[in-house]
Amino acid sequence: MIALANSGWQLAQHQYMLIGNSSYYYSKNKKTIEICVERGLALNPKNPLLLVLKAKSFFFVKDYNATGAAYHEAFKNGLRMSEYLFYLLEVNSRIESWQGILDVVVQFHRRKTPTLKTLFFQSRALIKLGRFDEAHEVINESLSDFPLPSHSYAPWLYNLRMIIHARNQNYKAFLRI
Repeated sequence: MIALANSGWQLAQHQYMLIGNSSYYYSKNKKTIEICVERGLALNPKNPLLLVLKAKSFFFVKDYNATGAAYHEAFKNGLRMSEYLFYLLEVNSRIESWQGILDVVVQFHRRKTPTLKTLFFQSRALIKLGRFDEAHEVINESLSDFPLPSHSYAPWLYNLRMIIHARNQNYKAFLRI
């Protein structure tokens, strides 16, 4: 860490971000994440990528109010709108704010083309709110209009459609893919 701090402020910020992200995704070492955020933001308190790492550190400990505030701060300091909205989808999903998810999806679709991820979150929120017909329409649209690689949200969308068919006791459609 000392060598990083002495390597120049821009390179040091980048290294703090890389080490912090590595700790978040692989080692889950909260102390390392906190050190990287603290020292990186000491060099530049407006670095949006370090502010995202700060938000992730709050997300890691399930402090979702602080997570949202940190993402908002990152957005104010240059985080792209699409990334900001994707992060808000994750936070709203974790706190089960289904209407919040729908609001974020509407904002995203105003600015960007819908993605399988946004359509998945939208359909899931609609199901959780009991709006099954609307969810079924979104699911069918997404499964017919997008390429469906197995590592995408497509399997989750098929699962949501199966939930709707099971609820409606339409077992013939339930078994059809």
